[in-house]
Amino acid sequence: SYYKQAKAQGLKVGVYLYSMATTTDKAKQEAEKLYTNCLKGKQFELPIYFDIEDAVQKKLTKRQNTDIVKAFCETLEAKGFWVGIYASKSFYSSYLYDNELQDYAHWVAQWSKSCTYKGNDGVLGMWQFGGETNLLRSNKIAGVTCDQNYMLIDYPTKIKANGKNGYAKEMKPVSTVTYYKK
Repeated sequence: SYYKQAKAQGLKVGVYLYSMATTTDKAKQEAEKLYTNCLKGKQFELPIYFDIEDAVQKKLTKRQNTDIVKAFCETLEAKGFWVGIYASKSFYSSYLYDNELQDYAHWVAQWSKSCTYKGNDGVLGMWQFGGETNLLRSNKIAGVTCDQNYMLIDYPTKIKANGKNGYAKEMKPVSTVTYYKK
C-alpha cells in the first residue's frame, strides 16, 4: 500500500530492513523474506538498506556483525539489487569492520551539524542528520517529529543506469559508422 501510494505521488522509493539477525544464516533468511514479501516484482530508485544497530548485535563481535552484513547484502546483490548499510557513525566504527564494507552504499546516522564519517570517496550516500535531536533545523515536518536525511549520491540515476532494483540496464547507443559508396 505504501509503495503504491509513494509511486503514485512520484516519490523515489527505497527500502530498509531493521535487522535482528545474530548469524549469517539469519541474515540470509531476512534477505530472502524481504525479497519474497517486499522487493520481488517492484522497482526501487533508492538502495535496499540493511539496518544494523540492535542491542542483540552489540553483543556480537565485529567479525560476526561484518559477516552478517555481508551475508544479507550478497544475497540481495545476487538478485540484482543495489544494497547498503544503515547504522550510526559509532556503530560503523565500534561494531563493524567497515573497511570490508566499502563496496556497499552507506547511510550514516549522525545527529550533528555535520557528518564526520570518513569512508572511501563516494561510499557515504545518505546522511541522517536529525530526528529527535536535530541540530540543523526543526525536527518537525507537518507537525510530526521525524528523521531527516540528505541524499549525497544521485541513486535514482545510478540505479537505473546500472539496471538494479528491478530496472533494466540502460543501453547506451553505439556510435554508428556511415559507409559511402564511391
